[in-house]
Amino acid sequence: MRVVVFDVDKTLLKCDSLLIAAKLANNPIQLFIGIIKIIPFYFLWKTGFLEVKAFKEKFLCIFKICEKFNLKGFDQMYLEILIKNIDPKALLRFNFHKEKCHKIILCSASPRMLLEKFANFLQVDLVCTELTKVQNNWQPIIIGKNCNNFEKVVRIRDYIKISYANCKLEVYGDSKGDKELLDIADIPHYRDFSTESVSYKENQKLITLIPVFAIAFLAYIFFIIFTQGYEIFPYFLKLWKTILTGLLFVLISYFLRFFRWRILLSNFNYYPPIFKDASI
Repeated sequence: MRVVVFDVDKTLLKCDSLLIAAKLANNPIQLFIGIIKIIPFYFLWKTGFLEVKAFKEKFLCIFKICEKFNLKGFDQMYLEILIKNIDPKALLRFNFHKEKCHKIILCSASPRMLLEKFANFLQVDLVCTELTKVQNNWQPIIIGKNCNNFEKVVRIRDYIKISYANCKLEVYGDSKGDKELLDIADIPHYRDFSTESVSYKENQKLITLIPVFAIAFLAYIFFIIFTQGYEIFPYFLKLWKTILTGLLFVLISYFLRFFRWRILLSNFNYYPPIFKDASI
């Protein structure tokens, strides 16, 4: 028996389901305020001071995603957007496995609230991050662990060990969060939808930045030795509060310009993906 596991965000879908939910749940002003609020938690998460589970719960709270999904009809609107964002190459491969009667499982770090209807639409099983539900209303509280990295392996093994103990495992994934699952797969597909096996490859971005860091370091040494730059540092220590305040105002100005940019685009009926636009 062949068991096929598809990651969802940026694999089966061209987008990130959580970001799509945040965008749909908020008008442009609410979205802008939410981005401002989430930034400190984002940096705490990226620097290791906040667990991904806690960050995701904060994200759900700040963008009021659970509140919207508890409203009648919202999940149907959201489903229609997800269907439009299915990657055509992934869909061809998905249909290939359907025709072969392979067992297909969606495995995602996104909460069940976001993907349950999508999995039902595709008529496949779903393994994902679980959310609390009270009196049939979703709550921004994650049950257990975030379904990512090795947790994906644990969940998939538990899911298939009874009915599919001797199966051949085929996995499709796109990120570091899928690495462990791709590593145990008989046929891994890392950012690939061909018939060939493609194993996970580490991101090479950091390696390509090494020459940049080296040049910057050499320039710093040159500055210290030949320009008596060390005499400036006491002034930096005295003025660090003023410097940080100035940088904060610069950051705020960038956000205001970005907001103006979105308004200008909307006047031309052009709406590029807001999070991709903001990251640029």
